Amino acid sequence: YDESLGDVVLGEIGADGIEYSVIDGVPDETPTHEPSTYRGGVEQPGPDIGAYTTVALVGGKVFAAYQDRERKALRFARETGPGKYTVHDVDVPDGGERIGAFASMTARPGGGAAIAYLVTGVPAADGARATELRLAVTGDPAPNGTGAWTITTVASAPTSCAGLCGSGDKCAAPAADGDPEVCVTPATDCTPGCATDEV
Repeated sequence: YDESLGDVVLGEIGADGIEYSVIDGVPDETPTHEPSTYRGGVEQPGPDIGAYTTVALVGGKVFAAYQDRERKALRFARETGPGKYTVHDVDVPDGGERIGAFASMTARPGGGAAIAYLVTGVPAADGARATELRLAVTGDPAPNGTGAWTITTVASAPTSCAGLCGSGDKCAAPAADGDPEVCVTPATDCTPGCATDEV
């Protein structure tokens, strides 16, 4: 993961040193440098797309999974030839959750792969937020799309909503011991004015 440019980069160690190839993240821009370099001469940063990268070898080909930080999604890449990859989403948010942290992938004995990862900020009941451990599994030795993966939630627990509430909402402390924090919309009609422990 190239933090300065946002790329997912593979380095292969050979007799002549390390050879780099970009898996994902280089923008479609006109090259301004020598095009034989691993980014094809493109200088501009791409989307921040390669956090928590995890790699496995399946049938002699590279499989990689990683978090797209800008879209808060889990992505997958499969090697199709030397320096060539096909890429697709595995799990994408449908709310305010952030998917793909601490991804860990392993090859399956019968083909395919399994990816374990965290999802934070999952909307729960009454404005609460949860963190989930999810597992994405495919038996396809050459997965080509989101539909190739079966995703299950292994575990879930309440978590803080700090920084995860929608526009205009606030993260409120638990109403009672054992209750979760919740996102609430601040009131504007307190009479008299709202107390310091009210929103």
